[in-house]
Amino acid sequence: MAGAIRDYTYLYAHTSGVEDLGKGLGLYLATCDARKEHPYFFEGQMRYPREAAQLLLVLSEVVGTHFFKPIPRNLDPVVTSNEAMLRFEGFSGCCGVYARADVPAESFKTDLTGRGTTNVDFNTPMRNALARLRDSDDVRLAVGRDAVAIEKAGTEVIEKKVKLPVRWVKCFSEVQQYQPGLSLRYELPAAEACRFVRGLPKNSPKRPCYLTQTGRTFRLTQRSGPGTVQFSGTHRVKVLEPLMPLIESLRVWYDDSTGVSAWEPVLKSGRFFLLLSPELYRGLSGEGQALQQLATGAWEKNLARVQASLRWQNELHAADLAEELGLSDRIDWRGAQPQQAVLAALQQADLFVLASRIAEDGDRD
Repeated sequence: MAGAIRDYTYLYAHTSGVEDLGKGLGLYLATCDARKEHPYFFEGQMRYPREAAQLLLVLSEVVGTHFFKPIPRNLDPVVTSNEAMLRFEGFSGCCGVYARADVPAESFKTDLTGRGTTNVDFNTPMRNALARLRDSDDVRLAVGRDAVAIEKAGTEVIEKKVKLPVRWVKCFSEVQQYQPGLSLRYELPAAEACRFVRGLPKNSPKRPCYLTQTGRTFRLTQRSGPGTVQFSGTHRVKVLEPLMPLIESLRVWYDDSTGVSAWEPVLKSGRFFLLLSPELYRGLSGEGQALQQLATGAWEKNLARVQASLRWQNELHAADLAEELGLSDRIDWRGAQPQQAVLAALQQADLFVLASRIAEDGDRD
């Protein structure tokens, strides 16, 4: 098992929660900043409170679950803010499931303006309050609080002491390696997706299952065939069940070469993305794809230029960036296409120093 980088303390200026503001409700998500700057990302009115609440609840369920061992977890999800969306993401306790909730700017009546990435406090009372939100409620979301709000709430700093796992750092890198290889296999209509997910067994079969389509119906089978999607651990997909009454469709992505699948419920308020490792007992952190690319040494001459191009853009297109930096004909990534090569460099740009330190320390899953 991987160790931890160090003991880590989450420092929150207040606990996350839902408060009665008189004219409506306020959902306050406390952000973590060990330097006590308490980043303030966003405050605005939510258009679809119930859907957004369910997205966050399912994400919290994944982060707090070890899918093959009953091990308690104490890690909080990561939140990233930019002009396009608020993104919440994290990994299951076994690191075999990656969950991401994207809430776009269109889901708020106020423009998104803040930029940054940090942890956000997900506590039990806050989750209980989220479960009671309805779309008819007038709800304002605040990610972080400004100094005035902190002063009103008192000066107490909430601490959560955890072991910050090396596995999360590895997982974030590996997930970026897997996603470009996924292709859309099926898109289930809302009613059919709801029926399928609700019918999944709670106790996962020991053998892999396959999603297949017969006419307009989707079902589980124990046999592989043309177009089937293999996945292990039906309970890992069943975690999406609370979202099913709210979705417009369910997209299923698959990579035949790796066996990785992804399940994407699409809602009015945003999207949820659930990526599963090929096997139930297989954590994403142990794949080593990023380390293989680091071993080529090709990143050394290109990393600085790629890193300098990162300016908190809402979107990054690897092919365009390769052309812009003139790297299309200069990168040898063992036969990789230029856009794949630049994508790999982008993935290393922010995590390279930490990843190389992990490798030097001999930490392995």
